Amino acid sequence: MLSADYEKIPLTTIESLHQYIDHHLPVGGFLSSVLTNNLVDAFARADSNNQSALLELITYCHWEIPSQCWGSEEKVRNWLNHEDTIGHTHTHRLSQ
Repeated sequence: MLSADYEKIPLTTIESLHQYIDHHLPVGGFLSSVLTNNLVDAFARADSNNQSALLELITYCHWEIPSQCWGSEEKVRNWLNHEDTIGHTHTHRLSQ
């Protein structure tokens, strides 16, 4: 496992990600690209702070958020439509 410093991820990015996870709200272009696993597009859309934290953000998604809400366009679309949410639990490691 890679060691990641989640504190490098901008707070606004984490807050948007938590809104997506907890309330099924759409996110902007950068996070949409991360969530759909389009990392070339994510890097192109990221501001300098998110570019610097992209590895940490991807690691956070891999280890900390439900797998059914990210990884492909289909998973993101289903999540936004409140499908595939059975058994969803999420704890906010960064917001405690």
